[in-house]
Amino acid sequence: MRKHLLTLGFCFLVAASVLAQAPTVPEAPKQNPVPNGSGGNIFVGTRGVNNTDYLGLASEYDVAPQGLRPSVGGSFWSLQNGMFVDALVQNRGDARDQQYRVKVDLNRWAQVTSSFVSFLHRVDNDPLDYMDAAKGSVVLRHDNFAPGVNYMNGWSQMQTEIKGVVPNATMIRWRAGHRSMQKNGSMQARTLSKCSNCHVTGATKEIDQQMHELTGGVSLVLSHLTVDYDYTNRQFTERADAPMMQYTDSVHPASMLPVFGNRVQYDQRDGRLPYNMVPDSRKTMHTLKGRVALPKDARLSAAYTRGNVTNRFTGLDARTWAWNSSFTIPIKKRWAFNVRARQLDVDSDDVFVDVVERPSAAGPTAGLTYSEAYPAFGQADFLRASVRSRNTISLKGELSGRLAKLTQLRTGYEFRQIERPNYEIMKTGINRVYAAFSTRRSPTWQARVRYQLESVRDPFRYEHAALQPVLQPSPSPGLQPFGGLQYFTMYRARQATLTQYPTIAHRIDPTFTWTPNERMSATVHYRFTHQSNDQLNFSDWNRTVHFPGTELWFAPLENLHITAAYSFQNERSNSLMVLPVYDG
Repeated sequence: MRKHLLTLGFCFLVAASVLAQAPTVPEAPKQNPVPNGSGGNIFVGTRGVNNTDYLGLASEYDVAPQGLRPSVGGSFWSLQNGMFVDALVQNRGDARDQQYRVKVDLNRWAQVTSSFVSFLHRVDNDPLDYMDAAKGSVVLRHDNFAPGVNYMNGWSQMQTEIKGVVPNATMIRWRAGHRSMQKNGSMQARTLSKCSNCHVTGATKEIDQQMHELTGGVSLVLSHLTVDYDYTNRQFTERADAPMMQYTDSVHPASMLPVFGNRVQYDQRDGRLPYNMVPDSRKTMHTLKGRVALPKDARLSAAYTRGNVTNRFTGLDARTWAWNSSFTIPIKKRWAFNVRARQLDVDSDDVFVDVVERPSAAGPTAGLTYSEAYPAFGQADFLRASVRSRNTISLKGELSGRLAKLTQLRTGYEFRQIERPNYEIMKTGINRVYAAFSTRRSPTWQARVRYQLESVRDPFRYEHAALQPVLQPSPSPGLQPFGGLQYFTMYRARQATLTQYPTIAHRIDPTFTWTPNERMSATVHYRFTHQSNDQLNFSDWNRTVHFPGTELWFAPLENLHITAAYSFQNERSNSLMVLPVYDG
């Protein structure tokens, strides 16, 4: 912790010494100068916790140790001759539960803000004990090599930002910053062996991740025009080694003969192999924004962003560019019309996958690779065109205004189109209409309601996901899976298309709040959602959610507040489910 405090102080001293060299610019005399002063507070206490069983859900982000622990905190502010200092300190008796912040304003010519925060995050340890199953000689089994381990990660972030104006040219403003994040701890990593049997394993994966981000920007502020430029450079590194696994040998599950060697790319013969790897990455981003104040209170704004993310393990890039604009037109005094447009383009590198083609060691396909033994399968090597690549265009128009005193209406229409060059569903169109109404004509009650209708053309779905036709009336003999139906033939013949995305969706959210006096309030709300898709080829999909609830707030004393809440959720979904092994 001392290292972080020294870094905070060093950043402040460097900024102050640099800024002290800037030439002083006389300010216009102030008619009402702010008086000098200072103040603060100190808190010293203790916290007591009594807990049992696993804390992951109840205290996912809280250290929550058993027993008592000290807790200290304080704040301080000072204003002296135009220089303002504001500091905050919080430490709850654990290095993973603390927060520090200091903010300095140098007579409004420059501001320095530096902060440090750390917290704990618990993650689950899946016992995997629900996976054991069998169908004939096909067995699914599990092993958790770290049972009972409470996985926890410590997060910390330090951030420093300096911003100011250029002397003698106050219309030019600049900013620079640095942010670093660290994550240390462990989590569960899972992997799978197959062919002899399906063996799912869980083991401990160490985490030692670090991210550094440098930012810089400049703004030009004129009477009716503001232009901003920002640059970001982010580096991510994983310093912990990936877990290792020696996979099960690929043998026939019944005869235990090495006849499946041409169906896998690696097995026990390859020794221990890494899995669950987190690659290092680098991201750069340029952002240009502009805002214009037009006559009659109209406003126009636009922004352009271009970024690049590089996977430093594979060398692959993902390039993005986006622009958006907004135009607001006041209509008389009560109404305004806003138009927004946005486009996002993602271009991710393609990858040539050179499949390791091994010959089988035994059986009728001995000495042959899989593509040699089954020519109908085709070429094993392939070019993987990234499904992340896409182009998204959205247009939105919104009318908002005042119907009467303390009564507002907001309504609009939005269209969004998603084009995917490397997926079966190449284009999806979304039309959305919404209206929101709110009123508080009386000081004791307030009502709000929002309705939204969404219509989707060709939503994202999985073509040929399940339900194969009868391709082979009787199963292949258990010891001879060579002349019968092959998986690739069965998968290609599946007929049913499945999805969990609707073509029509309705949502309505009414809320009513009653406030009889300043010490009491009651809120009742209800959310209804109905989604359906009747354009699938073998089934319909629908989902209906009812979500009512209420909140009560009561303050019998100035420093005593009581809150009670109740909510109920009822959800029903209907979908085609395909359960047989290998069929869905």
